[in-house]
Amino acid sequence: MGTILIFVCLFFIPDALTNTKEWTNFKEKFGKDYKSTLDEQRRFSIFQENLKIIEAHNEDYRNGKSTYYMGVNQFADMTQEEFINRLGPARNMDISGHSRIMDISTDDGNIPESIDWREIGAVTPVANQGECGSCYIYGALGSIESQHFLKSGKLINLSVQQILDCDEYNNGCIGGWPASVYKQIRENGAVLSEDYQSYQENVGQCQANGTLFKGIGYLSVPRNENALKTAVATYGPVSVEIDASYLNKYSGGVYFNASCNANMANHVLLVVGYGTENGQDYWLARNSWGTTFGIEGYVKMARNRNNNCAIANAPTLPIL
Repeated sequence: MGTILIFVCLFFIPDALTNTKEWTNFKEKFGKDYKSTLDEQRRFSIFQENLKIIEAHNEDYRNGKSTYYMGVNQFADMTQEEFINRLGPARNMDISGHSRIMDISTDDGNIPESIDWREIGAVTPVANQGECGSCYIYGALGSIESQHFLKSGKLINLSVQQILDCDEYNNGCIGGWPASVYKQIRENGAVLSEDYQSYQENVGQCQANGTLFKGIGYLSVPRNENALKTAVATYGPVSVEIDASYLNKYSGGVYFNASCNANMANHVLLVVGYGTENGQDYWLARNSWGTTFGIEGYVKMARNRNNNCAIANAPTLPIL
């Protein structure tokens, strides 16, 4: 009896020690501070389960059963349900009547096979929205910033906080849509640069309007991936709405998830290019979860796989 107990304990010690070390590194890296010992124990248990999920998935990736791999990031102490709730409620992306549909050809015969707008400096750095659901503002302003660069040669960071504070058409940190950000700027004045008002992760007092991009317009890209490809190649980075419910453990590769909802969205990205990796077509998208997520803050979303995660359902592009 005693021998068996010793054997069992020795059998489990290596994994326990490894997980404890990874847990310590995780807390230090992401500045995790829990309200009680009981809460930390629960989070550690969730963390251990997520490590198992990551390793099982990555084994599938190594065996060619998945096109992307997973890793530990700031969401590794959250259950899948908690992460989905953090994103906010998924909503229908029908924006008909909100903007003019872009008159764009989907014949991409003369469109390059790959493009990355970062290569010429047309994309502002990755940011971290933190606990505030402001992804829709990062997506919209990111497209405006890129359009401004392509027209003027000057790259400026616009104030996400000002849009958040002065918003009349969305739900602040609860979420919203890029089209409504463009509408706000057009109808209620312009936006300040980040130098004037930095990001605070909450809704504050509305500041005086600036002088940038007053009278901005926007277009909706037709709802198909060929049109999105043409728009990105011809006009520049485009904001898109996706179902990100299962994106939390993504670390690299081309993200394809058959469980994605094809008609609803709960997150916004900025598509800054596209290409092909190991035979898999992808959209290169800037996220707003910081540089510790994915590929230094970017994700390669599956392209030409039946509009996976609804990425081509509601792309929008500003008109400066």
